[in-house]
Amino acid sequence: QYRLEPISTVISKFRIIKNEEDLKCMKRAADIVDRVFYDLIEKNLEDKTEIDLASLIDQLMRYSKAEGTSFETIVASGANGANPHHTPGKRKLQKGDLVILDYGARYQGYCSDITRTIAIGHVSDNEKKVYEIVKDAQENAFRSVKAGVKAKEVDYSARKVIERCGYGAFFFHRTGHGIGLDAHEDPYITSTNERILENGMVFTIEPGIYLSGKFGVRIEDDVLVKKTGERLTKAKRELVVL
Repeated sequence: QYRLEPISTVISKFRIIKNEEDLKCMKRAADIVDRVFYDLIEKNLEDKTEIDLASLIDQLMRYSKAEGTSFETIVASGANGANPHHTPGKRKLQKGDLVILDYGARYQGYCSDITRTIAIGHVSDNEKKVYEIVKDAQENAFRSVKAGVKAKEVDYSARKVIERCGYGAFFFHRTGHGIGLDAHEDPYITSTNERILENGMVFTIEPGIYLSGKFGVRIEDDVLVKKTGERLTKAKRELVVL
């Protein structure tokens, strides 16, 4: 007589705390996506299609020794940026666009995940304002990270900044998710997750504001829990205008 029992919850308990070998690979995966960002902003991206830019990002990650991507690369330009899960299409990047770049590298099985929002040509005052709100929300959430706090407190730290500025209705996804051998795993940074953060956990912090028919902004980093938080992805977060 045999009985099958799911072991996913058991495995999750082992995987949620990263050891030094895990972190060595994750930091390398994070270094790759940082390097790719700096390579990208040296290029003329105007008139490239979203699909072509996504392919370029994937190519640059492979050149930087990634063994693959963590997930399908997102490039969302102009009004497409108001969809957090936009699939790159044939739209060309144009002057005045904000462009969301969300991509990740896999290194020795471990994932990274970064999002930066850049501007093409010029940026409006309203776009600058929204960008700074998202940047402040991400920074506030990052500063709240330390062992002993609840996952939902990190979510709240991002969300309250956006809500105070009147954009709460336009931030409609969780603040983050765990990352490791999978691009999405425990712990999930949501408004209801009571899990206590522990040293060695790694997760994303990725608040966003999405204005339908106009544009979107998202900024994301991979963060390691220590006594305080440590960013694994370190590419600059100031708005880059190409």
